[in-house]
Amino acid sequence: MQIFKPNVGRAIAAPSVPDIDQIVRDARSAVFLVPQDANAEISVPKYIAQSAAAVKVGATDVIVERLGADGGRAALATIVRELHSVPPEVRGGIQSVMGAGGKRLDDFVRDLAYPDGDGRYTGAEYNTVNKSIVMYRLADLEPAKVIFNLNHEIGHHIETVEPAAFRGWAEIQRRDMAASRGVTLMRSADELHAPQAGKLGVTGYGDTSVSEDIAESLALLRLEQRNGPVARRTDGAGGVPVTFAELYPHRTAAILQTRLGAAFVTRS
Repeated sequence: MQIFKPNVGRAIAAPSVPDIDQIVRDARSAVFLVPQDANAEISVPKYIAQSAAAVKVGATDVIVERLGADGGRAALATIVRELHSVPPEVRGGIQSVMGAGGKRLDDFVRDLAYPDGDGRYTGAEYNTVNKSIVMYRLADLEPAKVIFNLNHEIGHHIETVEPAAFRGWAEIQRRDMAASRGVTLMRSADELHAPQAGKLGVTGYGDTSVSEDIAESLALLRLEQRNGPVARRTDGAGGVPVTFAELYPHRTAAILQTRLGAAFVTRS
């Protein structure tokens, strides 16, 4: 079995990319359709046109709703910078990345039905038909969360492009569940997307479906390659960092055998 070793505690050298700030300053004007403010009477999606800024990253259009005092430039820069760091063969098939400041309509409806909810229904989504990504809540999410959400959706894109590479994933989940059983991990502020041991999903969100587990796995591996081990143990080796490969050896081996998945998690 191939063992994946992240760059523990060592930052990856930034790739040579154009001046992101200049790209953002030169963004062209565009129009972006976003869900209108929801209220109790809304029963079908309704959209309004909002002013937006648009740039290209390779062949991918990036369109972000103009937000707040800086006109959305910070959110646009975060997305553009991350996309530039994604290997061209991975992002090349993504037609567009669109970003809205607020929630999608489904989330408004859920908030109305569950006013004490934890906001877990916000983030982003991937359209498998036109190979595009839509991101939400850019007005209030931290850059690190925006980046994780973007990489999660790129994970869906990778699975869509090479579906055969991820066949048998349900069995891989079961094998990793057995491999990590007995390990206790420190709790995270973002428990929905934090690694978990002895469970079918790599995260709580990964428990929802095989496809979500694949996307979460790819996003976590990419995060680890940049920042070091994704979790810490609290069992007999309390406080000791633990890598993705140590927790999930079968997921790691499977991803490293794919063309786009391996490029995505090893090159940043």
